[in-house]
Amino acid sequence: MALSAGMVTALAAQEALVFVAVEIVLPGPVNIRLLDGPGSLTFSSKTFTGRDATYGVLAGVEALREEIGLEAPRLRLGVNPPSSSAVSTLMAEANQGSAISLWLGCVTRSTGAVVASPELLFTGFYDTAKTVAYQNILGVEIDVASDWERMFTAEEGARLNTSWHQSIYAGELGLDFVIDSLAEPFWGSKEPGETGTAGAVVPFGVGEIWGAPPPPPPMGA
Repeated sequence: MALSAGMVTALAAQEALVFVAVEIVLPGPVNIRLLDGPGSLTFSSKTFTGRDATYGVLAGVEALREEIGLEAPRLRLGVNPPSSSAVSTLMAEANQGSAISLWLGCVTRSTGAVVASPELLFTGFYDTAKTVAYQNILGVEIDVASDWERMFTAEEGARLNTSWHQSIYAGELGLDFVIDSLAEPFWGSKEPGETGTAGAVVPFGVGEIWGAPPPPPPMGA
């Protein structure tokens, strides 16, 4: 991750405090903007606070790793709401797909001003959530899927039947009479190779095991 020149300079001089900011945009719209500590900061025309009067505080954010993998990155964050109604709002089914963003920034110790522009580390969408209880506190953990996740759902709902085929190629009737196909299509992977041993085909009924050599002739034959 490449930080801005202003942040690199401030961190090198040890004159800055690092912060994490999270924005959760729920239907309504409900904009929840939280910091990982006390206070209030404004950047990009958005104000983030350490405690939201309705939805509580940011309990934690799962550590992010910069790596190359075969799966889209994911993020988990926790919120400690102050009321059961806030828990219900955060757990609502309609939240799925809502935008969630995370920034890393720093402020100058002497002035409290945000240094340069905070780095947008993660953008994704609300996937699932669950309630957790610890130390007499009821919290909500939100699992956030990266925007890259949508690349893997491009074929979601695709079917090998005439209605789906015609939704793409209108009037093309090639699958109209395919009602009992025994061939299994291999989608997204190579066709498995043939198995078995090489050799001549042995008719059924010869030997006790399919493919076994015929028994020897009787003595004296």
